[in-house]
Amino acid sequence: MTTHLPGKLALKAAVALFAFGIVADGADAASIVQTANFLVLPRTPPEFDPYLQFDPALGTLTEVDFGVSGSAGEGSAIFTNTSDQTVSFEVHVSFTLATDAGGALFLTAFTTTLDPGEQTELGAAGPFDVGQAPTLGTLSPWIGTGILFPFDFAFGGSGFEASASDPAIAVEILDTGLGYRGSETITYIFNPVPEPASLNMMGPAVLVMAGVVLRARTAHRFQSQSRQSASRTTANLSAS
Repeated sequence: MTTHLPGKLALKAAVALFAFGIVADGADAASIVQTANFLVLPRTPPEFDPYLQFDPALGTLTEVDFGVSGSAGEGSAIFTNTSDQTVSFEVHVSFTLATDAGGALFLTAFTTTLDPGEQTELGAAGPFDVGQAPTLGTLSPWIGTGILFPFDFAFGGSGFEASASDPAIAVEILDTGLGYRGSETITYIFNPVPEPASLNMMGPAVLVMAGVVLRARTAHRFQSQSRQSASRTTANLSAS
C-alpha cells in the first residue's frame, strides 16, 4: 500500500501543476488594439478602413472599448437682417454626430451684428474625441472571424439647428450634407486560452514526477529483494 503512495502523490502533484498553469494564464486579461481610418464627404463615396472581429479561438471576449476622434461639420444656415435697423443678436448653430463611441456635439454660438438687408452664412464644425464601451447589451457582433467597419453600429449627424435671438433675423437652413474624417480605435479585452508554453511545462514536470515514482519503486524493489535474501540466508543457517 505504501509503495504506491509516491505514484499517487506524483499524479496529484502533476494535476495540481497543470491546473495552476491554466488558472495563472486565464486570470490575466489580454487586449488587442486596432485602428481604422474613415473619410466621409458630402456627395462623394465614403472611405472606411476595416478592422477584424475578435477570433473566439483566442479566448473569451469580455469587453469592447471604442475611441473615435477627428473633425466633422454639417449643415449651413443663412442669417438675414430683414429690418431697417442694425441688429445685434446671438447666433446658435449646432448638430450631433453619432459614433460607435458615443455622441459628439458641435456648437457654434456667438454674438454678431448685421446691417439692414445684410446676411451671413454660418455652419457648425470642429474637432471631436469621444470614447466609451458600446451599449448594445451584447458582445456578439464583435465575435467571429470576419471584418467590421467604423460607424457600423452608430452613424450620421442629427438635429442640425440654427437660430437667432432677434425675430428680425430670418434664418434659412441649407442642406450642405454631413462631412467627417478621423480614426476609430477598437480595443478587445479578453481572457486568453492557456498558451502552449504553459502546457509544454507539463512535459518536464511529468518527467520529474515519473522519475520520483521510478526511484521510489526501485528503492522499494531493492528493499524487498534485500529482505527476501536475508530471509533465505537465515533459513539456510537454521537448517545447518
